[in-house]
Amino acid sequence: PTSWIHPDFSQMVKNMELYWDRHQQEKDERQEEMEQREQQQKQKYKQLHYPIPPTRHIIETNPLFRDGPTTVSSSCGTSSDSGGKNSSKNSSRCCSNQRLLLAVESDGIYSFDCFTAEFINKFYSEIKNVYKVVPTEYIRRPNSMNNYGVIVNEIGLRSTMTNLQQEYIWPLSRVLFPIQYTTPTFHDHHSFLVRYACGEDLGLDMHTDDSDITFNVCIGQPGFVGATLEFCGMLATSNHRHYQCTYHHKIGRAVLHLGTQRHGADSIISG
Repeated sequence: PTSWIHPDFSQMVKNMELYWDRHQQEKDERQEEMEQREQQQKQKYKQLHYPIPPTRHIIETNPLFRDGPTTVSSSCGTSSDSGGKNSSKNSSRCCSNQRLLLAVESDGIYSFDCFTAEFINKFYSEIKNVYKVVPTEYIRRPNSMNNYGVIVNEIGLRSTMTNLQQEYIWPLSRVLFPIQYTTPTFHDHHSFLVRYACGEDLGLDMHTDDSDITFNVCIGQPGFVGATLEFCGMLATSNHRHYQCTYHHKIGRAVLHLGTQRHGADSIISG
C-alpha cells in the first residue's frame, strides 16, 4: 500500500524517473550531434555515450531532488560545461527554500526518509509474531555474522520486498549509480532484519556486502542509543580501510550505497 511509503520517498522516485528520462533524451541528442561531427572528433566525445552520476552540487541544487513543484528543463542534465553550471545556479535560487529529499552523507552514500510509521508498526508486529510462533532453532539467521535476525523473504514477505526493490529502489539506483548499473533492472534480493540489543549482538565489524546495492532502513524502537554506521572506502581501492563518514540512524530513514562500500555497525549502547 502507498500508505506504507513515506511521501518524500514516493516523490523522489517520481522525480528520479523524470531525471532519468531527461538524461536519456540528452544522451540521444548528444549521439546525434556526434554523428554529425567529423571522425576525428568522435573519440573526444565518446564519454558522452555513458551515464554520468549526479554530483553533490546537482543533488543539492537541482529541483528534482527537492520537495516542491517539478519541472523538467536543461538544468536536469549532468553535463559539466558552463551552460549546465549556470542552469544549476539558477535552479538553486528558485528552490533554496525547498527541503532536500535526498541527503549526500558522503561520496556514494545517500540517505532519505523511506517508510511511514504505519508500515514500521505493521512490520515490527509481524516480526514479533514470528518470534512468538516459530521455535528459535528453526529461524534461519540472515548471515554468518549476526546471531539475531530474520530472513524476511522466508516469512511471506518476498513479494513485498520485490515490489519495493523494483518500483522504488531501482529507479533511485540507476540514477545514483549509473556506471555500475546499465542493466534493465535488478534480478534478485536478499532481504533480512538484524537485531542489536544489550546482551545480544551489539554491533558488526567492518565488512563489504555480497550485493550490488545495499539498502539499509532503521526500524528500531524509539529511544535506542548508539548503533551508528561507520563507512570507509570502496573494496579494491587504496582507501578501502580509510575512514569516510559516520551515519546516525533515524527511524524510517534509509541509507543507500554500493555493496562494495566498506562499512560496519558500531555497538548499541542502550535500547
